[in-house]
Amino acid sequence: MLKKLKIKNIVLESLSFILILFSIGKFQYAYRSNEYNILLNTNIDKVDKLDVGNLSDFLLESFWWKLLSLVIVFISIEIFKLWSKNKTGFLETLIAFILVFFLFPIGFFDSGNTNGVINLVGDIFSDNLKIKMLIAGVFWLTVGTVILWRTLKNTKHNNAYN
Repeated sequence: MLKKLKIKNIVLESLSFILILFSIGKFQYAYRSNEYNILLNTNIDKVDKLDVGNLSDFLLESFWWKLLSLVIVFISIEIFKLWSKNKTGFLETLIAFILVFFLFPIGFFDSGNTNGVINLVGDIFSDNLKIKMLIAGVFWLTVGTVILWRTLKNTKHNNAYN
C-alpha cells in the first residue's frame, strides 16, 4: 500500500490545503478589516476601543477559523475518496493533512514573508484593506480549489485503471 502512494498527489493536496487556508484567513481579515486597520495604523486614540478581551478573541478567531477550515476540507476530501473507493488516496490526504497541520505551530500562516506574497494579488487592484483581502481570498480560494479538483480528478481517473 505504501508503494502506491504518489508524492505528487500529496504535494498538490498540501498546496491546495495551504491556499484554501490562506483564502479563509483573507476572508476573515476582510470581515474584521476595521480592527486590522486600527492595529496596523497603531493609532493610540483608537486602540482604546479594543479592550483586552476583544483583542484576544480577535486573535484566537483567526486561528480557529483556519483550523476548522482545514478539518472541514480534510473530511470532505476523505468522504469523496471513500465514496470513490480510493484506499491509497485516503492515506495521501491524511499525510497532506498532517504536513499542513504541522505548519500551524511554526506560524507559517501568519508569517510576514508568506502573507506578503499572498497579499500581492490584492495589492494590485486596490488600496482599501477590505477590498484587497476579498480579492486575494477569492483568487487563492479559486486556485486552491482548482488544484484540489484536478488532483482528485487525477486520483479518481488513475484509480479506475488500477
